[in-house]
Amino acid sequence: MLVANTANALDVCLKARSIQTTWALICSKAGITVNPGFMPAILMLDRCKGLRVGTLAERLAVTQQAAGKLLKNMEIAELVVITKDAVDGRARQARLTELGAEAVALVSDAMSATEDDNDSPEEEGVSDSSEEDEGEPLEA
Repeated sequence: MLVANTANALDVCLKARSIQTTWALICSKAGITVNPGFMPAILMLDRCKGLRVGTLAERLAVTQQAAGKLLKNMEIAELVVITKDAVDGRARQARLTELGAEAVALVSDAMSATEDDNDSPEEEGVSDSSEEDEGEPLEA
């Protein structure tokens, strides 16, 4: 059972890495330079409309130092802006810049187009009829 779980986990990791690389290529073609490793943080910041560094670290399951370094690199790439938190001046708040939001929009558009292509039943061997299979009945 451990081998099956390990193989499944590896498959998930490889697919995630492929998605991150594809995202970086899409952005690159639009003139936006991003590191594939930025994707989880950018998507989290987009979803939450900005987060404290510590909160982002918790959600990404990394240390605050790692999240801070990641955000600093994203700030250099002009994808995020980091400011002092209005409530607690010791904390830092990160939010996407217009360029960061554009990177998210590019990927969303590309993913939507891919999903639309995959939903098309016009591929050979795909039927959209709702007739039941006349084979043996499935067990409940």
